[in-house]
Amino acid sequence: MRRLAVALLALASAVAHAAESAAPARSDPFTVPGQREREEVRAIVAETGDDTPRAVDLALRRSLYFRALGAYDAGAKLAAYAASRSDGAARANALLEAAYLYTMNGMGAQSAAATDKAATLIAPEHALAGARLAIQRARVANDDAAIETLRKLARDDAPADVRFAAASQLSVALSDRRRFADARAASDLCWSLREHVDEAMPEHLSCLQQRVFVLHTLDVNGRDTEHVAASLAAWIDARVGPDTPALVLTLMNYCNLSFPEDADYARSEAACEKATRLVEHRDISGRRSLYLYPLTLGHGMAIQNQGAARAKDALPYLSQALTLATLAKKDDDVRNALINLGWAQFQAGDAQAAKRLLERLPREAPDSVYTLHALLSLGDIACNAGTFDEARRHFEQGKALAVKIEGPQSPRQRHFVQRLEMLDGGGERCNKP
Repeated sequence: MRRLAVALLALASAVAHAAESAAPARSDPFTVPGQREREEVRAIVAETGDDTPRAVDLALRRSLYFRALGAYDAGAKLAAYAASRSDGAARANALLEAAYLYTMNGMGAQSAAATDKAATLIAPEHALAGARLAIQRARVANDDAAIETLRKLARDDAPADVRFAAASQLSVALSDRRRFADARAASDLCWSLREHVDEAMPEHLSCLQQRVFVLHTLDVNGRDTEHVAASLAAWIDARVGPDTPALVLTLMNYCNLSFPEDADYARSEAACEKATRLVEHRDISGRRSLYLYPLTLGHGMAIQNQGAARAKDALPYLSQALTLATLAKKDDDVRNALINLGWAQFQAGDAQAAKRLLERLPREAPDSVYTLHALLSLGDIACNAGTFDEARRHFEQGKALAVKIEGPQSPRQRHFVQRLEMLDGGGERCNKP
């Protein structure tokens, strides 16, 4: 039986989303600032020589690689290098990619300089470059007027590549305002256009990462999200390179996907294992801590969801996830880990240890969604122990809490209703581990 899929997915998606929508504090993932970019440029020059178009393409590919890692400063400098070997609209587009990455790294002065330089190169016939300029300015403005600008750029009569780029950023901007239904609509537009635009457009990365985030956030069927994750993996493979650390976020999506009950969780487990290996790559060193908790928790759940027979194998991962969350002092992560570890302990045959963990949540977070999941599990544990009055108390409490915090139409409220019906003889007496 799956536990707390939504909370885990929201967590894993937040990591993926951070690679696109947040402006983190400046951080260089390399030991010596600037050294890796210089290595990259030397390698590009050695490989391409005087072949300028090939050098520009390779530099932009490597820029995308670092963007996918969240190493925005390195990516920006490689995009700026591509601009130095280009002219006209191509140079403007490379500069705007650099400006975007500088923005993501919190380097406002560098971003503004690259944006202003790009503006001087854009002619009226450069529709995509002009749109990217407007998108970058809207990204920096980050207000309601910026959203309106993005809506206008994504209008039906605009060129497909312009609509594609604008829809990608519009979805991010709306997500930042927690307008997820609107963000889904913008993401739908971006997704629908992806096969009608040049595959080399860097906005593909934004579009696909953002779509995974939106689908996760809205708890859309895992198979739909899996399809997007597969598209993202294929795109990274084609544009960035196979088996690179850039695949970590995509593998995390596979690791944590909310599959239907009959899914092949062994495949999720394999994705977790591969992502964990890739996290050891030197280019991820500065961001490793960001990935460890969702990877560890996801790995435990991928094993746990293969059935009670494997619950003991999941316990070390789920215990480590709880330790990581506790050390990081992140309350929601702690609660998430508690729920999954508690249910795994019950699956493994230690009902008393499971109860001790799960009973923490009603005390520590009485009005949270985590308590809903804890009450459901506590009721199931009590039911399987034959203490039906205790089980009923947990289910009734959970039903009332679901209505209180989520409304009378809450899907979780229905879970408690179903459990109460089971107790009354409307089906199986108890939900089995």
